[in-house]
Amino acid sequence: MALNSKSSHLPPLPFKPKVVNQTILDLSWQDKNIENMIGATQVPLGVAGPVEIPDLGKFVVPLATTEAALVASVNRGLKTLRQATHLQIAVRYAGMTRGPIFEAGDLKTAIAAGRAIKTKLVPLFKQRLKDISQHTNLIKIQTQVLGRYLFVRFRFDTDEAMGMNMTTYAATALSEIISRQLGLKLTTVSANFCSDKKLSFSNFFFGRGYQVWLEAVISQNSLKNILKTNIDNLVKVYQQKIWYGTSMAGGFSFNAQVANVIAAFYLATGQDLGHVADNSQATLVMEKPDKDLYLSLFLPNLNIGVVGGGTKLPCQKEAIDLVLKGLNSEYAGKKSAVLASVLAAAAAAGELSLLAALSTNTLACAHKTLSGYGKGDK
Repeated sequence: MALNSKSSHLPPLPFKPKVVNQTILDLSWQDKNIENMIGATQVPLGVAGPVEIPDLGKFVVPLATTEAALVASVNRGLKTLRQATHLQIAVRYAGMTRGPIFEAGDLKTAIAAGRAIKTKLVPLFKQRLKDISQHTNLIKIQTQVLGRYLFVRFRFDTDEAMGMNMTTYAATALSEIISRQLGLKLTTVSANFCSDKKLSFSNFFFGRGYQVWLEAVISQNSLKNILKTNIDNLVKVYQQKIWYGTSMAGGFSFNAQVANVIAAFYLATGQDLGHVADNSQATLVMEKPDKDLYLSLFLPNLNIGVVGGGTKLPCQKEAIDLVLKGLNSEYAGKKSAVLASVLAAAAAAGELSLLAALSTNTLACAHKTLSGYGKGDK
């Protein structure tokens, strides 16, 4: 089967693209995940781990990246977590959101409509959702008025899918009910009130997708033998880099490299890479309450799934299956929650390893060693 650089539902390209020949991909997927396909970009796929998560199982972590040292760094951090004297991970499903905006006649009308949407229209919403999908359920509705404009934030349970498309379909249908029943004019089904693929305090406070908390206690011996550092230097670098440095830069995501790990894991498992922008909004805590290191990582907004979108692609599906092979047979929860837990462990591992390297000023040396920099590479 030949590559088709023209999609049947799109107008012809204004140029004839060169087909990328070095492509290993089942070409039956063209027009399902991409338009105007000319080939596939291949990214090296590595694996780190394993990591044992209480009540879930023992997992390896697939990471797709072109950055030398990233897999090694996460692997070193996961080795440290395996020797943790205490490790806990808690997961809460906050649901996937979509936030339309409506135009009302005036302020009073907008306020009244907000009340009606959260009370009188709920039975109509739930009935309509039954006709759309058995995998989409309404969890909560939030509203906010700005003058004569009404923002609505629908929160849906999208089962094992990350669910952005599902929430768009559902929010569109529910918006039609609002317009018909209340006489409001829909401006757009997505008005940044979601908030999708952008940093926001609403996602941090209320969550979107999965919220994950990780807590670990690392002994001084593990810091010395695996990370080649000590607790005092590590906490000092953490405090000055993560809190002082982030504050001086005007940032509000207090971590070292969570985006690195999320991007590599998402690429490996077929998640939407655009969500790295908001999903990497994470807060890391490192303390020395006594002789050992206390670590916690809060990820308020992980948009992740095991079905739909890029998770159906052959290599990405294999990577997901590779993770889930470590799952305890008696586990009865969502498999997408397992991916979120494994990702949290990998992200925490990356934080540990990078900050340890920074605390001993060995970061540049590690990158040179693992990337071959200075040996003919430019």
